[in-house]
Amino acid sequence: MAVYTSVTSQQAADFLKNYALGDVCSLEPISEGVENSNFFLNTTQGRFILTLVESRTDPKDLPWLAGLVNYLWKNNFPVPKIIASQQGRLIGSLQERPALISKFLEGQNNPTPITPEICEILGREMGKFHLLGQQIKEERSNPLGSHTWHKLLKEISQTLKKKEGTLFSLYQRTEKALTEILRDWPVENLLPRGQIHADLFPDNVLFLAETDSVKISGIIDFYFACTDFLLWDLAILLNAWCFGADENPIFQPALAEALLKGYQSERLLREEEKKVLPLFCQGAAMRFLLTRFYDWINTPTEALVKPKDPFAYEKRRLFFSQNNPFEMFFRS
Repeated sequence: MAVYTSVTSQQAADFLKNYALGDVCSLEPISEGVENSNFFLNTTQGRFILTLVESRTDPKDLPWLAGLVNYLWKNNFPVPKIIASQQGRLIGSLQERPALISKFLEGQNNPTPITPEICEILGREMGKFHLLGQQIKEERSNPLGSHTWHKLLKEISQTLKKKEGTLFSLYQRTEKALTEILRDWPVENLLPRGQIHADLFPDNVLFLAETDSVKISGIIDFYFACTDFLLWDLAILLNAWCFGADENPIFQPALAEALLKGYQSERLLREEEKKVLPLFCQGAAMRFLLTRFYDWINTPTEALVKPKDPFAYEKRRLFFSQNNPFEMFFRS
């Protein structure tokens, strides 16, 4: 979550007239994240999240996304219900941006430390989500799938002001690695496909501590959700949850083993998925390297958001290009 477009309390109050949610008490910008503009919206009837959808999400896809989230909610999956207006619309308009309101969920994101217990629970919930998603037949193309990476790299090249230095060296290494990854990328129908989250980082999962354990109270931020290989979600999780801090990302086998154990307690991986998992992990590292690289050199200085380090995902990509750390888990 983040803020690119400002909203005043009066603008929020005018927007809220379309809803049966009471009056605005306060509006607080949320600085976390990198994609959309988000606010804590406190009203006389409770606490909600107001989201203004920014440029990376095609407005035409929003009904599909909202429908997916509310379908999951109706099936008791821990997601924030998107609130319909009094006219029955899930998507409105505010500050010339698509806008929506969702329920606020209690819980804490970015758990510290990330433990095997947390990863096993997360893997299990991802498996449940993938099985639930099989009931949704309408598809959304992956807006940042492998077919988009060359275009994104070209945009990075056009934005780089200097054809030298650290960033240009990163560009050159990325260009070479991208060619190698795409050379081996599987064709569409080779592996199981379905609805995926595609952005399930630690800031998009909410946890509640219980007496002797933790539980997931919410999975949020579905704006990159789409239809693609189910393995893609798992590769993103392995990159995002199993390396420790970005300052010094080191692969943590115990976390990866627990995540895979949890996932396979709900959905067993096929042999062909196990074989290409290291390649998919390279691809996931590449996808986030590219978007972080683009944001690093393009984010407006006035935006209430700090771009994230692209080099952390180059280190992950290099690790998966040189290692297959999953063989030991699948043999046991």
